[in-house]
Amino acid sequence: MAVLDYEGIWKETLIQLRNDLGEEEFSGWFSELNYLRTRFDEQTGNGSVVIGVPSVFHRDKVSSRYQKAINLKLKQLSGKELTLELEIYKKNKSETEKNDKSPVLPVKNEETPVETKAPPK
Repeated sequence: MAVLDYEGIWKETLIQLRNDLGEEEFSGWFSELNYLRTRFDEQTGNGSVVIGVPSVFHRDKVSSRYQKAINLKLKQLSGKELTLELEIYKKNKSETEKNDKSPVLPVKNEETPVETKAPPK
């Protein structure tokens, strides 16, 4: 029996979703999703692709809007009852630093007075 490449199946699912949805909608909902693992029941032959999402809000929206279509694509690509599971995950620090290009802003410490300058006249 051949071993399926479940991460590859997930990547192909994403390619098909991008084609179906268009770049803007796809990027808004799928750019921060990451393949985590696959759960597989040897007895039934069914399984789940576990995908990491950044927040509860994101999980709920992806689930309500796209889960049926994703499950269908997973089944078509794998030939098995393969469903989507969404799990909240946090990026590790080095991954966040690589991807986060926003400026670092100082944090005001309540014990340290902050100098302010009056606006120029």
